[in-house]
Amino acid sequence: MQIVDKAIIGVKDFYNKVEDITKERPVSIVISTIALTILSAFVSPLSNILALGVFSFALFLAAVIAKNFEKVSDGIEAQITKVFADPLAAARAKGRRKGKDFVAEVERVGESVMGFAEGFTS
Repeated sequence: MQIVDKAIIGVKDFYNKVEDITKERPVSIVISTIALTILSAFVSPLSNILALGVFSFALFLAAVIAKNFEKVSDGIEAQITKVFADPLAAARAKGRRKGKDFVAEVERVGESVMGFAEGFTS
């Protein structure tokens, strides 16, 4: 049973490391996922088991991307803006994103307060 527990802990640690990398460098994880998917297609004529293993790892990365989709899309948008726009436009776009995030957070807090008031008065 200790082997299974160690394996579960190892997988959780690996997932946390991949999640941290996904938050820090989203473009590299997206490119890695696409590359592994293509690699699994090229490997499939040689060995189906190897292709399935490579594709399973690509699915694992895709699941991490899906879980952190907002951070990944914001990171990709920031990279694209940094490359194709001047620094002022990039700063303005970043400010717009932060403003939208702030408004969404204020709305969420407002709904929470309204729910608390409804619960308190009933």
